[in-house]
Amino acid sequence: MMIAQLTADMVKDIAPWLVCLGAFLWIWNQGAEAVRNFKGKTPHPPNETLDVTQQNLSGRIVIVESGLSEARKQMSQSLEAHRQESSRGRAAIYEKIDSVRKELQADLTAQTSQLKADMNQVPHQIMALLRNAGIIK
Repeated sequence: MMIAQLTADMVKDIAPWLVCLGAFLWIWNQGAEAVRNFKGKTPHPPNETLDVTQQNLSGRIVIVESGLSEARKQMSQSLEAHRQESSRGRAAIYEKIDSVRKELQADLTAQTSQLKADMNQVPHQIMALLRNAGIIK
């Protein structure tokens, strides 16, 4: 409907408006481009470089993960070996302590029996000394 109502005079009046609109859009575009240039763009490497970098990083991650897995395995084996060694060491220490305890107990038993025998002889020795001194007959 609107197009049917257009007259030749109207078409002549629209042309300057379209030129003004085009000039405005061109100026707007140039201003936006100037702002982008002023701010600067972050450089983007080509896709090939990104692919190579991603492959390198993936390879490094795989290497690090496999090394970490190997290190964990070695640490667990080492920990188990230390546990077994410490268990054997504890057993040896307890065995030595037990043998020393038995020796001390045997020595203590011998000393106790010797002391009891000596204590039983003290009255007889006192009586003998008193007889020798002539105090008791």
